[in-house]
Amino acid sequence: MPTLRFKRYLRQLTRITYLPFFIILFASFCLIFLFTYQDQFFKQDFPSAEISFKSDEAKSKLFYKNINIKVKEFRDKKANEALYQDEKIELEKKWFKPKKPVEIAINVENISRINDDLSNLRIKGTIDAVWDKQQSFNNLGNSNNTPLTDRAKDDFLKDAKLNFTSAEEQRYVKEGSIQESNNSIKSTYRFEGNFPLIRDLRKFPFDKAIWEIKLSHPLNAAVFKPELKNLNNNKIPAFINAYKVQKTTCLDNQKNNYCSSISINNDSEIEKARTSISVYGNLVRSPTASFHRFILPIVFGIIVLALVDQVITKDKWDVKLTTPPTILLTFIFLQTGYHSQLEQISYLTYLDQIYLIGYLSCVLMLINAIISKGDWFKKRTNRIKRIKYTRNIRISFLFINILLPFILYLIF
Repeated sequence: MPTLRFKRYLRQLTRITYLPFFIILFASFCLIFLFTYQDQFFKQDFPSAEISFKSDEAKSKLFYKNINIKVKEFRDKKANEALYQDEKIELEKKWFKPKKPVEIAINVENISRINDDLSNLRIKGTIDAVWDKQQSFNNLGNSNNTPLTDRAKDDFLKDAKLNFTSAEEQRYVKEGSIQESNNSIKSTYRFEGNFPLIRDLRKFPFDKAIWEIKLSHPLNAAVFKPELKNLNNNKIPAFINAYKVQKTTCLDNQKNNYCSSISINNDSEIEKARTSISVYGNLVRSPTASFHRFILPIVFGIIVLALVDQVITKDKWDVKLTTPPTILLTFIFLQTGYHSQLEQISYLTYLDQIYLIGYLSCVLMLINAIISKGDWFKKRTNRIKRIKYTRNIRISFLFINILLPFILYLIF
């Protein structure tokens, strides 16, 4: 008897024509949720690059504050390993950090040519370095001079490197001659090339970016102490391609076009520690251009879906049925096109989620068109169900298109 009831129940299920569709629809929603909002990306904490720069600055101050202790530990270790007595005596002598810092100023004169595909932009400007030949350097080991230190005393910027993203069209040359006055030496280099653009694309097309110029030197971080001198140039253009320049709050709470920061690599191992000097600034994509270029086509697609849903005459039912698939294919084409303009990323952007809303809207309106035809509700007694379903579909359509975009923007 239970077997017969079960078979009868299965027979009734197979007669429901729309059951396979809803099973596939439910499975599709589960897959979308699993591969979208259960991804590890949404569980991570993403500190901003600006906070990272400020953290590096704080670590560098702590590094140079305790530099005598770190160097003493290193020299004591080397003294114990020394084979010759003279070398051991030299290493046991008290070490003093440089008395005068190497003053470095990176002056940005112009920013142009943002490349979205490669995430870089073109910057040109100058770098000034001022140091004392006798009091700005003190070697880490027992030798008073090394070839690298000697070259730094003559021209500190000669061995310095910039973080160019490509070797093409880059320029880093000395400008004029080295100026000397009472052991104080000044050197100026002019640079131009492509530099990295650190972009956070989670809110794309309303995303932000930070550009960075990093000057690194092969000298050990303990041999010299850099001191940053800001030279903010107000001739930087207000707009660069689709981005606009945003004032950056520096460590002194002053808002400038760009700020400076010092970072120490391998600060836990004194013999491997190297110093980098960075200049960074904020860029924000223009919301007006972003809306008209990326969001507005989706908005008009949703408007067309809502308009076609108002068709109630039977002779126009074909229009109501064919419009959602057409708009769905249009959305797929637009999303593929915008992906070709960005670098490969491992997470969803805000625009991807907007397109997902567009896909769901098309499916809802297609279901509504099929229900309104009455193929799923042939009996007169089921007309009330049809009305309820169409009402719920329209309410869902309104919710995901009016409220969900704002909720997603605030959450992610």
